[in-house]
Amino acid sequence: MSEEKTKYVPDNRQTMISNLKTYYVGMMAKHKANVTVYLNNPVGIGEHNDIIESIDKELESLASAWDKHEILNKFFDEKNKSVYL
Repeated sequence: MSEEKTKYVPDNRQTMISNLKTYYVGMMAKHKANVTVYLNNPVGIGEHNDIIESIDKELESLASAWDKHEILNKFFDEKNKSVYL
């Protein structure tokens, strides 16, 4: 008798969209917190020689999460039907 592997099947489109948006909100909070630490205590981050570069990388990650969250809202969320595309 063979055992079948249980696959995750999302219950619906809106659940996946909601989960992705929650993920991106968490990522934004993470990168915002990192920037705050760099700005408030730059000498406390010993392994980062170039604080400006480190902040810039965090801002890039924050912007990426923001953009993805906005794209989900504008183009895929049924609750926010839009006229785009």
